[in-house]
Amino acid sequence: IVSDLAGGRRNAATIAALQEADLVVAVAGADPVGISRFVRGYAQLRETVGATPIAVVANRLRPGALGIDARGQVRRSLDRFAGIRDVWFVPQDPRSADAALLAARPIADVARRSPIVSGVRRFVSEALAVDTRKAA
Repeated sequence: IVSDLAGGRRNAATIAALQEADLVVAVAGADPVGISRFVRGYAQLRETVGATPIAVVANRLRPGALGIDARGQVRRSLDRFAGIRDVWFVPQDPRSADAALLAARPIADVARRSPIVSGVRRFVSEALAVDTRKAA
């Protein structure tokens, strides 16, 4: 979206899809550079989608890039700089990701117990679960 500010509307289809969405999933890299970029783009995303809910996922979380309490640091940064309180985390697991890539298979097929699989499942069950009472 940010690149759409200057020049033509090359992201017009993306913007139209975002404006029609019931829920937007926004993914941030869980490192200082990723969070900084996400915060800069989040205001534009919020402006584009209006009142549509945005679920934020911090991807590839690893303590090495952030030190002790990496989750807490990401949470505090997103809250302080973007007012985002709800964040889901998908940890980095290069061994499982590499095995899935090598096998050309989904991670859940190759490494069922991967922290990546657990993180995505948690996100889906908490943020994307359809309320069956509303659907009926």
